[in-house]
Amino acid sequence: MAVADLILHDARIFTVDPSRPRAEAIRIVGGRITEVGPEREVLAGRSPRTRLRSLGGAFVMPGIVDGHNHPAEAGPTALFELGLDPGAGVDAILDRVRARAEQAAPGAWIMGPAGGRR
Repeated sequence: MAVADLILHDARIFTVDPSRPRAEAIRIVGGRITEVGPEREVLAGRSPRTRLRSLGGAFVMPGIVDGHNHPAEAGPTALFELGLDPGAGVDAILDRVRARAEQAAPGAWIMGPAGGRR
């Protein structure tokens, strides 16, 4: 068993494994999770150079990949709206509007997202 680089412990871990649905610690070697289990078992894989990080009883679960869209926002209207970054400054916004205006037909409206989306 390779020595752990990092052990995350003092956690409430949901494993998604029906045979062991809960755990308390995670052992990481070389940037990869190598063990998830009871704290005493996972801590047995430590050495003096292992970093220990208490999660203070935090809940941990595997990442969720959520691919979805909102049809009303992803439909034809989005094709005509000017995409603006929420943190864009005034100069950046004016540059985007200018660039779109150069491509637009005379008299065409340039619309930005309602409510600051995109």
